[in-house]
Amino acid sequence: MSSIARIKLHPKHFLEQEITIKCWIKNNRDGKKIGFLAVSDGLSFDTLQIVYHHYLTNFDQIKKLSPGSAIVVFGKFKTANEKEIIELQAIKIEIINATQTDYFLQKKAHSPEFLRQKAELRARSNLFQIIFRIRHSISLAIHNFFANEGFLYLHSPILTSNDCEGGGENFQVSNSLDKEQLFFKKNANLTVSGQLHAESFAQSYQKVYTFGPTFRAEKSNTLSHSSEFWMIEPEIAFGNKAQGILLATKLVKHVIQKIYINHQKELQFLEKKHAINLTNKLKNIFQNDFIQITYTKSLEIINNFDKNVTSLIWGDDLKKEHELFLCQHFDNKPVFVTDYPKKIKAFYMKQNSDQKTVSCFDLLFPKVGEVLGGSERENDYQKIISALKEKKISSKGLEWYLNLRLQGYGGSTGFGLGLDRLLMFITEVNNIRDVIPFYRGYKSLEY
Repeated sequence: MSSIARIKLHPKHFLEQEITIKCWIKNNRDGKKIGFLAVSDGLSFDTLQIVYHHYLTNFDQIKKLSPGSAIVVFGKFKTANEKEIIELQAIKIEIINATQTDYFLQKKAHSPEFLRQKAELRARSNLFQIIFRIRHSISLAIHNFFANEGFLYLHSPILTSNDCEGGGENFQVSNSLDKEQLFFKKNANLTVSGQLHAESFAQSYQKVYTFGPTFRAEKSNTLSHSSEFWMIEPEIAFGNKAQGILLATKLVKHVIQKIYINHQKELQFLEKKHAINLTNKLKNIFQNDFIQITYTKSLEIINNFDKNVTSLIWGDDLKKEHELFLCQHFDNKPVFVTDYPKKIKAFYMKQNSDQKTVSCFDLLFPKVGEVLGGSERENDYQKIISALKEKKISSKGLEWYLNLRLQGYGGSTGFGLGLDRLLMFITEVNNIRDVIPFYRGYKSLEY
């Protein structure tokens, strides 16, 4: 069995050879005595042209096949001209399963909004073929990066009694069993972050990371929010803020450079679709330094340089309009904003000596906004207890986490990177629903 990608890479090797390809039809141009099929085997973004003739016993059936139909082609490669080998002359075509006449992926273009209603089939379209192929490559690049950096991959729990962010925006898991068969002895939630468990393992392995689904029960229906999304969360024992920023920079640059190198065909397709020089945009990320400013400095820039952006007072959180403006202000470069007011950040972040801010960092990307947030973790037991009280968060269920500070805790730094938002930036897709295979969002769960 040959793959189309291998054939396109070494065409002369297949000249005059008989090969077999299992594939799906992308396009069918039929004539009275000859027809042409453009097919894909799903193993790459490449397509192959199949030539079929009237002498095939099922020629009339093949002529009627619509895009999406599954077939097996037995054929021999021939030279279409003196320079290129582009055609497979069909000796035999078996029809595995034909699409119905109402199959939606015809020659005309379809909007992402329409394709969202066909999530079980939309991956067959060119756009979503690319999106999910790049998503796979990002995931692979992330795992390879951490393996090379000596990190341990931790499978943190999906079910937990903790609320890492302290916002109460988590999904509770109900227990429907009889009292005699109770599965949970107390309330359980779908995890909002693997960070707390990663901190625990970092105190044994020094460098760990989690990579998995996380869940937020926000009643939000924006273009960048989802109830289920994927997070990459490394944690470094003995680490400080500067080390966290350095690791985040290396990781993001590594991933984007890998996509730039390995997906030129896909990027060229996206460039035409979005009418943007996407390759230059990506090079701008991995070839240049990221900007780093404090929260206080960001307010000065926001309030003094653009009257079209809502002004802020110290203590306000940055909204997406401010995040995007800061990137624009610095020539569309990624921007780290550090040292936010402690009252608007999570209880576990280490307090700075000014007693007003915490040692944290957010990474802002052009057109997307925040893609990453991290901090040093508070290592003083009394300070983290006080932070919980100030934010009116119960310590119940967090005792194990808090007690780490009393058992040889060497300090820790980490961050969470949103896979979906990073993919939005790379592909120029502006809606998070279009970078997740099966979207789960507020008032949206069709699959």
